[in-house]
Amino acid sequence: MATAMGWGLAAFLGSISVLLLQLNADAADPAEVRLPLWHFGAALAVALTAGFLGHALVRGWSPPGRRTGSPPAPSGWTCRGTGAPGGRGVPVRGRCCWPAW
Repeated sequence: MATAMGWGLAAFLGSISVLLLQLNADAADPAEVRLPLWHFGAALAVALTAGFLGHALVRGWSPPGRRTGSPPAPSGWTCRGTGAPGGRGVPVRGRCCWPAW
C-alpha cells in the first residue's frame, strides 16, 4: 500500500508541476498565472493510474489463490544471530531463525 501511495504522490506532484509550467510558460505578469480546477482531476487520474501500476510492478502479478512472498521456513530450522549489528544468522536447530542469504 505504501508503494502505491509513493508512486501516486510522485505522479500527482509531477503532473501538477508539468501542467502548471505548460499552461503558464508565456505569462509575463505573475497575476496572469492560472491553473484550472479540472487539472487537479486530471492529476488525480494520473496519480491513481501510477499508483496501481507501481503496486502491480512491485508486488508482481499472481493468479488468484496464490500467495506472493517468501516460502515458509523449513520445519524445525531456525537461526541464531551473530550479535553484530546487521549480522547474518547462524543455522541452529530449534532456536530463532533468519534466512542465511
